Amino acid sequence: MLTAAICLFTVGMDLPSNPSFDYSGVPSLPGVALKSHGVQIDMSKDKTSTVTSTTVFKNESTAPVTVTLTIPRRRVGDDKSGNPTFTVDAKWDNLPMTLAMPAMALSGEKIGPEEYFYKNDLTKNVTFKAGQTSSLKISYTLPFGRCGYEQKQKMTGYAFDTSNMIGLLSISYRYGGPTVFHLPEAFPKDWGWQIGTKGAFVRKENFKPSGELTYITFYPGGFDNIGGGKRGGGGGGR
Repeated sequence: MLTAAICLFTVGMDLPSNPSFDYSGVPSLPGVALKSHGVQIDMSKDKTSTVTSTTVFKNESTAPVTVTLTIPRRRVGDDKSGNPTFTVDAKWDNLPMTLAMPAMALSGEKIGPEEYFYKNDLTKNVTFKAGQTSSLKISYTLPFGRCGYEQKQKMTGYAFDTSNMIGLLSISYRYGGPTVFHLPEAFPKDWGWQIGTKGAFVRKENFKPSGELTYITFYPGGFDNIGGGKRGGGGGGR
């Protein structure tokens, strides 16, 4: 069983207490139209979230362009957490991509009394012919993050801080496994989340992100020890 709540916030605002988690989000490609983005966060496996997404971009200009693709790798934790290092599998038009890391990773930015934000994004230059449409497929797996009193709660999240307008957006959190203890509550309420015992889903058209992060918090089912938690030095629930 899990008790869940989905919230949406800009990093540095309205974070749950005692957060420690890794996350990614919508890939960004400035100057190119983002026609659709579909993402599924599958939480059915014990202690991990598997994230898969498909994004369709189109060069709507009459000339070829070369632009920089950015895939977010983010972490919220304490002053000892360090930068995120999780592996992202990416395919461009069904062909594997080799992604580059920044020459120098940035240090953490303090965003609360004890909370720090870390950023270590992946990039790749891509070239479009005039009018070309291409797809990007991404997959990665992260351990559940931690939050709440003594970090007894688990969490997972997904960011919407791309500069692109998203023509068609769909996002789903799938709980899988046992029935939820209570149906989750979704924010903001005007997003029109469809919430059930197996997951939460929303679909939007012509959506302009403004730095939001969706996330879901829950108490794990089974016989996990939910007492005696401590703030951890690492992110991603380790």
